[in-house]
Amino acid sequence: DTTVANDDSSIPSISSSLVMNLSPNPITKSAQYLNVDLKGSALNKGDQITLEIFNIKGQSILNETYQAQTGPRTLQISTSSFSNGVHICRVTSGQNKTISKFTVIK
Repeated sequence: DTTVANDDSSIPSISSSLVMNLSPNPITKSAQYLNVDLKGSALNKGDQITLEIFNIKGQSILNETYQAQTGPRTLQISTSSFSNGVHICRVTSGQNKTISKFTVIK
């Protein structure tokens, strides 16, 4: 057995910073919105949240900023203008970032 531990106190654990869940994934014809569920201690600092969506070529197709709010929250993003394919969602809150991918199949 191999045990991996984070003994560096200056590096926050994954569960305490910023966690994102995207649904539905994949996005099909019947889904018109992407739900971005956010949780983690980074949201308790009151920093603004920046959400960016990129296509697979790395081109920015959406960039929105949301007011600070403490605690978990869900952002709903319209996907009507998104083309088919793999997209990347990046969320930033203060110094914390999280990235996830999702697929659009219309």
